[in-house]
Amino acid sequence: MVQSPRFERIPRTESLTDAVYEAIKEAILTLRIAPGEKLNVAEIAFELGTSSTPVREALNRLMNEGFVRKVPYRGLFVSEIDPVGVQQLLEVRSILEMEAVSRAAVRFGPQDVEVGARLIRKMLKAHGKGDIHAYIETSLNFHRLFIRRCGNEIMVNLLENLTDRIRQLAFLAVRNREEIPLFIEDYEKMLKALKAHDPEEAKRALREHLGRVGESLYSVLERRGG
Repeated sequence: MVQSPRFERIPRTESLTDAVYEAIKEAILTLRIAPGEKLNVAEIAFELGTSSTPVREALNRLMNEGFVRKVPYRGLFVSEIDPVGVQQLLEVRSILEMEAVSRAAVRFGPQDVEVGARLIRKMLKAHGKGDIHAYIETSLNFHRLFIRRCGNEIMVNLLENLTDRIRQLAFLAVRNREEIPLFIEDYEKMLKALKAHDPEEAKRALREHLGRVGESLYSVLERRGG
């Protein structure tokens, strides 16, 4: 059986280490390299078409960020997803996003509604094609839409700093295509409430959505023995 490539080969660039770092990080966040998987520097360098040096430098950066861990006498591994850390992240995300969507409901304009509707259409199209990657990226953009309308730049920046972790969990949670229509219904309810400038309804729809995502995520973690 031919295995799908985990990486695209890196083009020649002035900042090769940065490009290698982004490629490995993307593979980790989208689960093309699974949590707990051992990382072989030589293999990654071969797949990317680079030398080992930028790969080592990139992996050191990812260790500092917590995405890679070093096990003495065994080597480098993708960090496992810690259920306690997941719970804490979901709690922080819920607190910040609930406030953000409430504030955004007051500021949401016709152009925002149009963008939101377009994103929902893209989600439906991605689901129809079975493209989970496109669905997830578009759904995250929907969250960014109301977050950036909250009127609090510190809140926006805090949530942006959590984006990588949230994205990784999204790829872990959305493993079953059958759940996606329910998630999209949640977004439709959120958009309707935002259009109506109804903060409480927007919060209720978002609360239901985050609860649904959390249930899916914990179900996956239980099956993985997390």
